[in-house]
Amino acid sequence: MIVYLYGPDTFRKRAKVQELVDAYKKKHSSLGVRSYDFSLRKKSTDTPLLQDIISFLENASLFDSSKLILISGIQSTDGDVARILKPLLKDAVVTIILQAEKKLGKNFAWLTGAKSQSFEFLRGAEYISWIQLYARECGFEMRRSDAASLSILYDKDTWGASSEIQKYALGAIFKNDTVPAPAFFPLVQTLKGATSFSRKLVALGYLLASEDAAAIFNILASLQPPEQKVLMAAYDAAIKSGKLEYSEALFDIVLSSS
Repeated sequence: MIVYLYGPDTFRKRAKVQELVDAYKKKHSSLGVRSYDFSLRKKSTDTPLLQDIISFLENASLFDSSKLILISGIQSTDGDVARILKPLLKDAVVTIILQAEKKLGKNFAWLTGAKSQSFEFLRGAEYISWIQLYARECGFEMRRSDAASLSILYDKDTWGASSEIQKYALGAIFKNDTVPAPAFFPLVQTLKGATSFSRKLVALGYLLASEDAAAIFNILASLQPPEQKVLMAAYDAAIKSGKLEYSEALFDIVLSSS
């Protein structure tokens, strides 16, 4: 099966990816999950990622035959990727979550048969409703008038809107806007630790309100165990290549670790 998610709203798109991954992990081993970002290729002729995908598909697991592959950063011209993925369109064992910044071209015309969802930027009443829903997920009720103001201020910027909502959430959770911010390193440890998504959001909100996002990221990276260093290096490469801002990377880390 292929789930095809496309559009410029990366915040909502990544949240959908996390929802799908969480649902998969409730039924299957996390050993069957792999992620490939083709935007990190050094040049268009490089093929290691494609070879890794083929190898992963061919290797059978002794414990669970199901596989989940996350693919992002491909382009309409990636015909080799299209040829590998097309036979998996109706596969019952392998699930592909394919992410793209915009709808892919003729090499991927067959994706009309995939489960697809477009993530265009929300406008008007839809955006206001989404802001109120996200605020509820962060633990508080936002007035529609406040959500409307936020939708205008952060037009086409759900990352910015979400950060602002998290700041609102601090007051809602602690019932007091003047509560002193906790110390820096305990907050960073909260981001790293095994705790709830809402607690991590609160910690990240405190940190971003008073500290430089790059400093937060670098300290968090330095505290990671060896097996997580590769992932942090991938985030760092995406930031330095202009794919992500430091704040976006931090939120994605929180989202994917909860």
